[in-house]
Amino acid sequence: MFHLTEYAVWFRHRSGLPLVLFVLASLPGIDARALRPADPQQIKQAKHYLDAGQLQQAEVLLNEIVKSEPANFDAHHLLGLSYAQEQRFPEAIIHLEKAVSLRPESPGALKDLGNVCLEGHEREKAIGALARSVTLKPDQAAVQYTLGMTVLETGDDQAAALHLGLART
Repeated sequence: MFHLTEYAVWFRHRSGLPLVLFVLASLPGIDARALRPADPQQIKQAKHYLDAGQLQQAEVLLNEIVKSEPANFDAHHLLGLSYAQEQRFPEAIIHLEKAVSLRPESPGALKDLGNVCLEGHEREKAIGALARSVTLKPDQAAVQYTLGMTVLETGDDQAAALHLGLART
């Protein structure tokens, strides 16, 4: 029995132990360079660009990483944040949703998705993301406050009071 992934063929040896055969270079039509994991230095460089306000440079680098490694959480997360800084909310939301799909237990990515959805006028999506974030990590006062105020706008006074109360503790 074997499974072909982006990187390798997995199969079970007679002993029952999983074995991996890397077949990158031997499969026709596969560019082995495109399947290499991103260099951690590339993510560090992209963060540096973002911190310095060099959004275009960050986006070029992050898009290259996403192209070569579509399941890179950090690249999608940072690319979403970069697009949000430029108020390109639909693109930002796409990448933040991808980051959340890759790490659904990341309260930080959920918080960022919720905040960007608010900026992009997608209140229901924002409430869902913020609520998941505080469920995973309740001690986020700023997120509790944002969620409380957003829920208050929907008329749910009871839920708003709960989250605003948690923001104060």
